[in-house]
Amino acid sequence: VPGSQPTVAEAAGVPSLAAMQRAALNASPEATNALAQRQAQNTAARTNALNNIASPTRVAKYQDLRSRVADELYADALGPLNLGELTPEMKKEVSSLIKTPAIKRAMGQAKENAANRGVDIANPEGSMQGLHETKMALDDEIAKVKALAEKNGGSASAELKSLQAAKTRLLGFMEDVSPAYKTARVNYERLSKPVEQLEKIANIAEKSTRSTYY
Repeated sequence: VPGSQPTVAEAAGVPSLAAMQRAALNASPEATNALAQRQAQNTAARTNALNNIASPTRVAKYQDLRSRVADELYADALGPLNLGELTPEMKKEVSSLIKTPAIKRAMGQAKENAANRGVDIANPEGSMQGLHETKMALDDEIAKVKALAEKNGGSASAELKSLQAAKTRLLGFMEDVSPAYKTARVNYERLSKPVEQLEKIANIAEKSTRSTYY
């Protein structure tokens, strides 16, 4: 990293050298002050490098690309469902899906979310748009349960596993009915990877700045 100058002990990663560095610091206030100054300079250089990688302009560029491609792909995928064209197995599956407690709750939330944006999706199970809104509501619920589990230091709960299973079933049905939806979803996930990576880098840089100055 330009401007970053690790000490010999830091660069080598050898425990004995690290011990020698600590001993020198304990014996010399001048060495302690010099190292503190160097560490501050190194942190600033590394933070600057991260900011250059994940600049707001670059993040916005990738977010815009994802949005434009997704809008085009989902426009073809999110049409009304022609229930008359569904096979008996598909009709049985959608009937089962809408009775699943997690999906039933998500459909209610999906209608509310859409209504808040001024969109009426009527019966969510009657259109790919409605099912997509339901899937996004399920995503939100899964994220909340997962975050709570991580906060409490626990592993995946039975609730989280059941929500993920419901989402898998829902996606399976949607992608059987509309292969175009699967194409849109897979491409959105692919375009999301660089966005997520840049956002993580920007987060690291922000935390680094806060820890340096506060």
